[in-house]
Amino acid sequence: MKFVEKCPKCAGVVQTKTLKKSIGLGFVKIPVSQFCLNPSCDWYQDFSEAAGAGEIGDDVLQVKIPLIGYQVPEIKRRFSELKENTPEIIKQNMLVVKGAIAVIIFSILVIFLLSFLRP
Repeated sequence: MKFVEKCPKCAGVVQTKTLKKSIGLGFVKIPVSQFCLNPSCDWYQDFSEAAGAGEIGDDVLQVKIPLIGYQVPEIKRRFSELKENTPEIIKQNMLVVKGAIAVIIFSILVIFLLSFLRP
């Protein structure tokens, strides 16, 4: 059996059902069957030992997970545009806010350390 792009009976759209199995740290998609999406066509191609389309369980999924690797450059580009378009007054205020946060964290650490040093 070979995979087909279009239905051999009606030249309609074909869907491939796959099982997603984990192997080590990755996943492998194992093809189970192909069937025509045209409701009037009954073409079905089986790659498993199931006798018919109804016998394939609910664990057969065809899920495409988007990859974040393609979106990382876009996120970096948007962040750099946002940084460039920020007004100068906000940049100066952010420096003050970051400094205040650093002073607060440093104060909390000093108080925490002094509480352990008391007899």
